[in-house]
Amino acid sequence: MAPFLDERVPPFGKSPFGGRAAGYGFYKAAARALRFTPQELARALSGAADLDVKLKNSAPDLETITAYVGGLIAGS
Repeated sequence: MAPFLDERVPPFGKSPFGGRAAGYGFYKAAARALRFTPQELARALSGAADLDVKLKNSAPDLETITAYVGGLIAGS
């Protein structure tokens, strides 16, 4: 399902799954995602992408994550 999961990881030279990566994780993620509407999933993905951009900028990590979690709690 996802061949990159079986790729060798330096410096160990082997896959963390030992060549037995299965699609179970993707199956579970998809099953959990079915509870949400496409709009809710898009909003969550957009928020995570915004947080990723902010963390890659010069903003302090703790303050950035604190503001993100505060926004989630406030419902914005």
